[in-house]
Amino acid sequence: MGYLGRVKPLESIGNVVRSTYTGDASTTTYNLPVAVANEESIIVTINGVTQQDAAYSTNGTQLIFASAPALNDSIEIRCISGVGQGYTPPDGSVTTAKLNSQAVTADKLHNTLDLSGKTVTYGLSGSDLPTGSILQVVQTQKTDTFSTTSTTYVDITGLSASITPSSSSSKILVSVTIGNISNQDAGYAILLRDSTQILDAATGGTSVFAGGYGGGGSDGESYFGVVPKTNTLLDSPNTTSSVTYKIQARTYNAAHTTYINRSVYDAGQYNVRNVSTITLMEIAG
Repeated sequence: MGYLGRVKPLESIGNVVRSTYTGDASTTTYNLPVAVANEESIIVTINGVTQQDAAYSTNGTQLIFASAPALNDSIEIRCISGVGQGYTPPDGSVTTAKLNSQAVTADKLHNTLDLSGKTVTYGLSGSDLPTGSILQVVQTQKTDTFSTTSTTYVDITGLSASITPSSSSSKILVSVTIGNISNQDAGYAILLRDSTQILDAATGGTSVFAGGYGGGGSDGESYFGVVPKTNTLLDSPNTTSSVTYKIQARTYNAAHTTYINRSVYDAGQYNVRNVSTITLMEIAG
């Protein structure tokens, strides 16, 4: 049989793997040296003449001639790896530079992400968030009682909270609840940032955060009752150093004790307690 065909150039189109066979005038199927995707990945010559694609087909691992080559025909099959075939890059070989901007879209992402056992690090800082965002929250709770007969302000043990602003433009939302302040005569409490009194009345009388007043009597709400005192302040410390907010208390008359989180009487059905809290929220400025 005669063979005519076109020449396929091999310049820089892939690695060439060869196999040779001798025709026997009956065999039409020959094994390929490597698996291929289609006929475009194969160059076949018989007696040095390149065969047209129509002269053969492939099933991926075998070459099938349309008609058997003649007896003693010299058959050469050249498989060009990489032509018409998919390519799987090695793990870790695809760099950012190889990806187009915004090439990875939501359609290519799974709708769930399993982070079991993983550590996730977020790159956001306070400066990345809009004004008014809550950046951090700190809270202190005082569940026991406190008492003093000092006529000058003293710290209420366990009723302070510290926070370190992430920016000097941040504001601190200070929310304070005193579970109860009581005194048979008069007792006072004030709010301070470090050593400076804040939430301070502008004019008139004694400026206090809260007070308990019995007027020297042994009856009434200040003697028997437990009534929380609450207030809120948006403070501007203008610093990135740690600041401490705390409550101090004193008594008007050293002969009468000021109590926190309990009543003066504190017995029988009036033996009740409450909880005091300080909550600090850093607000982005």
